[in-house]
Amino acid sequence: MNNPSVDAKLHAAKKIIAVDGCGNLCAKKMLEKFGFKVASSVILDRDIGMKKVPFSSVLDSNIMDYIKNEEIQKAKDLIISKINE
Repeated sequence: MNNPSVDAKLHAAKKIIAVDGCGNLCAKKMLEKFGFKVASSVILDRDIGMKKVPFSSVLDSNIMDYIKNEEIQKAKDLIISKINE
């Protein structure tokens, strides 16, 4: 990667969990492209039913207008469960 700080953290990680918004798997593919082994993957629209909103639609507004608190909690709980696997 082109960010030494992020690269160092990824190399030091015991487990890498990719968190993607949809089935395009952009985060997972990018990590693998740079040679990182993804231990587990979370796909928010599939796994917790979070609706993916185009980034361009939130540029001039508060992102929290598009994300429900219960979605944040579901995502958090799912990521924690993946860490503990």
